Amino acid sequence: MSPKKWLARLRGLYIYINSHLYYKLIIAVMILVTLPIVIVTTWATYYSTKNMVDEIFTTNTSGVQQASAIITEKFDAIDRVMQSLVMDGHFITQFKELSHEDSYRRHGATLTIESTLYSLHYTNRERIRSITLFADEAPQIISIGDQERSLVTWPSIEPTPHYQFMNHYRDQTFSFMRSINQFETRGSIGSIIIDVEWDMIQDNMDMLKTEEESSVFLMSEEGELLHQPYHEQSIDRQLFQDVQQVVTNSVDERSYVTLEDSYVFFAEIDNGHIYIVKVFPKSIVFASSMQIVRVGLLVALIAMVFAFVFTLIFSSTITKPIRKLASEMEQVEKENFQTTTRLSNRTDEVGRLERSYSYMINRIKQLIDQEYKSEIEKKDAQLMALQSKVNPHFLYNTLQLIGDRAFANKGEQVYEIIQALSRMFRYVVKQQKTLVTISEEVNYLQHYLAIQKRRFVGKLTVEVYVDEEAEYVELPVLTLQPIVENAFVHGFASSVDHWILDISVQVVFDEVEIMITDNGIGLDEEKLQQVKKRLQNSNQSPLEQQDSIGVSNVDSRIKLLFGQEYGVEIESSEDIGTSITIRIPK
Repeated sequence: MSPKKWLARLRGLYIYINSHLYYKLIIAVMILVTLPIVIVTTWATYYSTKNMVDEIFTTNTSGVQQASAIITEKFDAIDRVMQSLVMDGHFITQFKELSHEDSYRRHGATLTIESTLYSLHYTNRERIRSITLFADEAPQIISIGDQERSLVTWPSIEPTPHYQFMNHYRDQTFSFMRSINQFETRGSIGSIIIDVEWDMIQDNMDMLKTEEESSVFLMSEEGELLHQPYHEQSIDRQLFQDVQQVVTNSVDERSYVTLEDSYVFFAEIDNGHIYIVKVFPKSIVFASSMQIVRVGLLVALIAMVFAFVFTLIFSSTITKPIRKLASEMEQVEKENFQTTTRLSNRTDEVGRLERSYSYMINRIKQLIDQEYKSEIEKKDAQLMALQSKVNPHFLYNTLQLIGDRAFANKGEQVYEIIQALSRMFRYVVKQQKTLVTISEEVNYLQHYLAIQKRRFVGKLTVEVYVDEEAEYVELPVLTLQPIVENAFVHGFASSVDHWILDISVQVVFDEVEIMITDNGIGLDEEKLQQVKKRLQNSNQSPLEQQDSIGVSNVDSRIKLLFGQEYGVEIESSEDIGTSITIRIPK
């Protein structure tokens, strides 16, 4: 088809669309929808790629520097082991004895040196594979560990003040080597070699190997590949040559370089003798960018389809306010009364429906507030009743305990018991606050436990732990003592040889968990399910049954103050004990 015919067809199509408002609306809506998506996708692709590259440089530069510092520290630790020998005067003296004419003195020196080497190898066995000594004037080698050496393969070591490095490619080990010098002349009298496995720095290499496609390895200052722990990933020859050139010829303070297809990050180890290198392929960044582009194109396509369909059913927009009201009503069914509906200025049926719905929701919220306040007053009245109701058995037993101690002429104990009881009454009678700190509640509980310890001398062990972070968290007053009292009334029995009560208060994420555990007689499964069912029934008054006064009252007050997701949980096993957990918000 000739270009003139194409132009004629396009002109005809333009005239047809321009003469129909319906098609112009479709095209306009599709352009308005897709154009921002294309712009945003382009902008997001550019800035996400830029931010990703910046993050790659920041993360890998710091990671390589950190790995270099840690590996250098590990190398220095091995060097300090060698220095501890070559700087030890007694060791040098014994080392010289290896070349003495007297065989007994040579044998004694050998035993002393071997003992020293065994000690060093044992204390550093996680890092050192073997330690080997060679005396210049004595044709013998002393080796400790699993690395065997011979005089034929003994490497030449220069008498330098620094250690030398040698890599073993066959058994995945490397060596630190130092000459042993006389203190007087500084002349060499022997050598020491410490063999170490490359696994010593494997965790540092793994720290850098955060991407499957990246390469991490060690390189000498001459460009020799010393160690590549990830053998399943070979390095391209040309890429490795480029890395050799940029790393070995680097004279500035940079720790990275950008190649055609990769980013190279490197850092010096051992004062420039060794480099740790990470090669990060640019294809990872490209793949991430293409993912954003694909998502943007998919979103644009979906938006175009949606815009086309939307214009076809434009008339349905009149039902939008009704659908919004329906959605709000569904939230009301889920007990969410935080409506977001805004009243419009419409005067038709839809406008009247909006106003009626808004009035209904506001009225429901008012009724809920009134009911909540009524429930608060009810629980406060129950708490006042609980405060005024002192367990007669506990009071009777306490008075009897005071009488017994008084009859036994134990005045100091009588004073301690009366003081604890008076502080308990003062806390209960004068307490005007609904919420108190955990520290205050535990302090009140300690007075109660002090009396119980006097009652059951030698039979009761109490452990109390309070996380410092939880001391000033608030909870309803009289939360702990009623539950602990239930342990003495219902949990502990004469059949239990020794009573153990453990109270732990800990912060767990954004909550505080209070766990009260005893080794009492526990509950059978039927009784346990009854108690759990009572806890689930929020309408039951906690003062209806004496045996549920502690758990039920505490659970209902916590749920009322903090919400249904908090409260009391109980677990119990017959003849094993009971554990009650109280959860409140931090």
